[in-house]
Amino acid sequence: MTTRMRFYLPLFLLLFCLPCQAGAAMKIGILPASDTLALHVAHDEGLFTKHGLDVELVPFQSSLEQSAAVRAGALEGWFTDPIAMLVMHESGVAQHVIATMSRSGPEALFFGIAASPGSDISSLEQLKGKEVAISKATIIECMLDSMLQSKGLERNFVNRVDIKQISVRLQLLLAGKIDAALLPEPLLSLVRAKGARLIMDNTGLDMPLVITALRRDASRPEEVRAFRVALAEAMDRINAEPEKYRKVMMAKKLLPEEASPQYRMPRSDPANTPLPVPTKEELERIATWMTENKILRKMPVAWDMVRDDAK
Repeated sequence: MTTRMRFYLPLFLLLFCLPCQAGAAMKIGILPASDTLALHVAHDEGLFTKHGLDVELVPFQSSLEQSAAVRAGALEGWFTDPIAMLVMHESGVAQHVIATMSRSGPEALFFGIAASPGSDISSLEQLKGKEVAISKATIIECMLDSMLQSKGLERNFVNRVDIKQISVRLQLLLAGKIDAALLPEPLLSLVRAKGARLIMDNTGLDMPLVITALRRDASRPEEVRAFRVALAEAMDRINAEPEKYRKVMMAKKLLPEEASPQYRMPRSDPANTPLPVPTKEELERIATWMTENKILRKMPVAWDMVRDDAK
């Protein structure tokens, strides 16, 4: 067996084991991210079942494997971000956004640039010209451009270093091998607990960050409506008892214990999450950034990807 065959065999086996059959559970792919908490609560506490749904959460350790499963038709839906969803849509797998899992706002910290514990960077001005580890052509780079723009800064304000693996980004930052890194929560809290300094974050922005999307051929209004209601009830429970669900996050390894004292539990705002889906203008703004950066070949029909008729 060749090296290439050995590399792809686990993925082929995974896809083979996740068939989508009529009448089977609605399979939703998830990643080990803090934003999936509401999905876990809705599943584990029977809220999906309460509203007549059979939902199976299918865990993936990487977005690459998850995307492959969506393309193969092994999942009805997935926990993702608008950029990955738009790429999937253009690749021929038509999508419907059905819920907003997290949204940037004044009190909602989800992404930030942290300076290495060993560096002398303590202000935005000192970040100029420094190396910042990101993942290019992803939501991470989009966040960097959005944050810089919100401060009136040019794209070349920092020197971008493309490091796709988030674990490597984190290790290089803590080892002082890179000046700064753009990281999501709760890893941002983790590096701050180890001495890294937060230089800039997403709180000055207003944009959808993480969503749940379904394949359009699996997007049925009555099921979407039930899914959204269950998700909203889950978020209400998290809002009511944040410390209870902090422990759930740690138990599910969505929040490292070391990061917990620094981590601020996000509070869902019903005006923004989960029921309000991204607007046409928001999706078009993201898609414009993607076309300018040659991630998309052409602008999509943004409103065609939103399932907002299942309220």
